[in-house]
Amino acid sequence: MSTYIDLVVSDHRVFKATNGVSQADIGAIKAVVGAEPLDFIVDDASHDYALSRASFEGLFPLLRPGGVYALEDWGWAQWGGEWDKPDHPWASLPALSNLVLEICLICTSASHIVSSVHVTPISTFIIRGPAEIDRLVVTEAYRARGRKLTHI
Repeated sequence: MSTYIDLVVSDHRVFKATNGVSQADIGAIKAVVGAEPLDFIVDDASHDYALSRASFEGLFPLLRPGGVYALEDWGWAQWGGEWDKPDHPWASLPALSNLVLEICLICTSASHIVSSVHVTPISTFIIRGPAEIDRLVVTEAYRARGRKLTHI
């Protein structure tokens, strides 16, 4: 964990929050962060698979090689408690853990895009590989032998 903290607090680092902007509005987020490659992105937003995937696909390419993308609260569907209740607003949504699994598949299939994934019960840290990334579509970035994954 200290490696990630050191990366963020190093000299000459800039922190820019995008509060109040939809995480799926990549254009608005890019306008806030500017054109310089980023070192660290923290996605601590909706816990919604579709929105978090849109953020990852749009923002991960903005990281410089070796940069870190942190996905917070990814395991909510496995934690139990209120999220397990059928009347909870998230009960019908795909779990965010699906995105973590897909990112792990990218790491295995295309380590030049995702060089490593570090998973904790609360956060997942995704390290960007050395590839130039013009466009990222999660479901097209990993090999699945022609099969589709079923979301939980």
